[in-house]
Amino acid sequence: MSSDLPLFVRIITPNNEMTENVDAAFFHTKVGQIGILPKHAALVSVLEPGIAKLKKGDKEYFYSLGEGFVTVEKNQIIVLTSSLQKAEKE
Repeated sequence: MSSDLPLFVRIITPNNEMTENVDAAFFHTKVGQIGILPKHAALVSVLEPGIAKLKKGDKEYFYSLGEGFVTVEKNQIIVLTSSLQKAEKE
């Protein structure tokens, strides 16, 4: 699943920062899991600790996130979180 308009993801913790271009992103929020694709409506949500999934082409990458916030605007996703670690599949 490749997109003409990839999403730019920036994940920021107190000690680290990660950036990536992806086709889709999935996060656990206070209201449930959300999936974000290109041209997604703008949003701000509170993150629950859990596993985030980033999809790039046929590959999936998993990250354990702490609590925090996620914003989406104009194909850019910004995550502010207390922790970030590479994770195994959900």
